[in-house]
Amino acid sequence: LSTRGIDIPVGSQQDSETVESQYGLANAKMEEVRSMLKGFTLDPIPSMMDLLEDLSTSGIRVAIATFSTSIKFILAKCPKTLADFATTLIDGEEASEKRLRGRPTTELFVHAANKMHLEPSRCVVVGTRFGHGYDISELTRFF
Repeated sequence: LSTRGIDIPVGSQQDSETVESQYGLANAKMEEVRSMLKGFTLDPIPSMMDLLEDLSTSGIRVAIATFSTSIKFILAKCPKTLADFATTLIDGEEASEKRLRGRPTTELFVHAANKMHLEPSRCVVVGTRFGHGYDISELTRFF
């Protein structure tokens, strides 16, 4: 928020969506996401599901790692969930508990590798928006 010029107090996790705090804003966003997705079924991209199934049947471990605190809710909306193929799931709550920093660091991905008992150099990271704020030298740890 500070990079966008928004200065509001942190608050606490229990803040309702009407409280003007960072947690209040996050809780309001969560409520909005849940409201928008009510009654929807999300269909993952078929080729992504094929890739995950191939990785799984080959014995290759898969992690889902995100700072999103709504990922479990979103995954539950998928008929055959991406989580079925994941051996490790790290969401925004765990990332916050572990105090993992976001961009430009790759702490989230390193944590996922560690949870799978792998060195980052033995992992491939697939994601979106890598050109938006990640330090390329940090990402090279995963090749």
